[in-house]
Amino acid sequence: MKYTQKTFDKAEAVLSQRRKDSAADLERRRERVYAKMPEVKTLENKIQSSYFELVKLVANHEPNAKSAAEIVRDNNLATQARITMLVKNLTGDADYLKPRFVCEKCRDTGYIEGVRCSCFEDLLRTYAAEELNESSTIALRDFAEYRPEFYPEGDPRKHMNQIYSYLLKYCREFPRGTRPMLFIGRTGLGKTFLASCMAKKLASDGFSVAIGSVSDFMRKIEDEHFGRSEGNTLDTLLQADFVIIDDLGSEFSSPFYEAAFYSVINGRINQKKPTVITTNLTKAELNNKYNERICTRLLNEFLPIQFVGNDIRQQKMENRLTKNQRKV
Repeated sequence: MKYTQKTFDKAEAVLSQRRKDSAADLERRRERVYAKMPEVKTLENKIQSSYFELVKLVANHEPNAKSAAEIVRDNNLATQARITMLVKNLTGDADYLKPRFVCEKCRDTGYIEGVRCSCFEDLLRTYAAEELNESSTIALRDFAEYRPEFYPEGDPRKHMNQIYSYLLKYCREFPRGTRPMLFIGRTGLGKTFLASCMAKKLASDGFSVAIGSVSDFMRKIEDEHFGRSEGNTLDTLLQADFVIIDDLGSEFSSPFYEAAFYSVINGRINQKKPTVITTNLTKAELNNKYNERICTRLLNEFLPIQFVGNDIRQQKMENRLTKNQRKV
C-alpha cells in the first residue's frame, strides 16, 4: 500500500520514540541494580574492557589473537553468567538488564530483514486513516451522550436501547465476532451519531478507524485515481480495521463511484474487515438505486439495523426554542 510522506513521518516518529523510551527504561533499571549491587557494574566493565583488549590484538595482527579470542569468549560467558545470577537474586528476573521493546520481533526498528514489520504496518494504517479523517465533517461522539428519552416510550425506545447495547457490546468485543452492519432509517434518528460513537471507542482502543460520508470518500478516490490529488483513499479504506461510510444514497451517481464503492465493500467483506454503512434509503430504494452486485452485498452480507423514532434534530431544535421562549 502507498502512504503519504506525512503518514510515514508520523509512524517513524513513534518507532523512534519507542526506541528512546526503551533505552531510557534500560538505563533506569541499570542504575537501580548498580546502586544496590555495585559488583554488577564492575563485572560489566570487565567484559567491555576485554573486548577493547581483543580489538587491539586483532588490529596489531598478534599471532596469538585467535587463542586469545577464545579465552576472552569463555571468560566473558562466565562473567555474564555471574551477572545474570546476581541480577536474578536481586530482582527475581534473570532478564532484568535486557532491553524491553514494544515489538520484540523487530526491536522497534520497524523492519525485519529489510521487510516492514507488522507493527510498522499497523502504525501506517492507523495514521493513514487519521489523515483521511482530518477532512471528515463527522465529529466523533461518545456513547455516554446517548439519550433514550429522545425516542418515543414503549417499543421504539426499547428497540433503540437494544441497538445501543448491541453496538456498545460490539465495540467492547471488537474484533471478535464482528460483522458488517447497515444502519437504515429516516434522517435524524441517530444513525450517524451512534456510528461516530463506535468510531471514537474503537480509535481510543488503538484500532485504525476511517469515518466519512460516501460522497467525500468517493470524490477522494476519484481525484486520486485521475492524479488530481495525493493519497490512497481506496487502499486506506480497504486496510483500516474499521470503516464507517455515512449517508449512502446522497452521493452523485456515476459508473466510477459505483465501481469504487463496490471495490471497498467487496474487498472488506473478503478480508472479513467490519464496515458500518448508514443510509436514509429503504431496502426497496437501495435496490432501485444500485446495481445488482452492490445490492447483493449490502442486503445479504450486512446485518440490517433498523432505526426508529422521531427526528432527534427537530426535537432538540424545539427544546431550544422552548427554553429561549421561557427566558423571554
